[in-house]
Order: sequence, then C-alpha cells, then structure tokens
Amino acid sequence: MIKCKHRRSCLAGSAVGTPGLQVLNGTARQVHGDGIAVSVPDGRDTASAVAFAKQQRLHVIDRHTLEFCVRAACLSVGRGRCPRLRRKGVRRP
Repeated sequence: MIKCKHRRSCLAGSAVGTPGLQVLNGTARQVHGDGIAVSVPDGRDTASAVAFAKQQRLHVIDRHTLEFCVRAACLSVGRGRCPRLRRKGVRRP
C-alpha cells in the first residue's frame, strides 16, 4: 500500500508526523493484509516519524529521492530529457 501526503507548502511547510504513519501501518497491515507499506510525502517527515517507520518496517520515500527516481525513469525511457518538476516554495537564483 502506498500513501501519498501532499502539503500546501511542500518542503517549506510543516513536516508529516507519526500519526499519519500510524494510520498507514494499521490500514495496510491489519485492514488490507499488505506486507509492504510506503509513505511518499511531497515535503519532509519529522525525526520521530522516521524512527517509527524504521521500528514498524515502513518505507518512507522523501521528496528528494522521489525526484531522483522520476528523473531516472524519464531518462531510461529514452526521452533524453525529463520535464521540469515544479518546486513550490523554492526560489530560483
């Protein structure tokens, strides 16, 4: 089961805390019987949320890892260039 969490301000906004991961853990395992649970926030997670994820064997993919994977996937399909990914809250130099 994969849970995506959107925050209005992305990296500049508040981090995703432990309660969101607790809901994912309970829903994925007890309700759906899934062995793998993945959280994909578009911002960041709190330190306590990351510790909880490790303890419960949940996978957390942060924004930077997700962006890297998207770019690698675009390049691997032969397009040569990846579309620009919008970054809310990040100013360009």
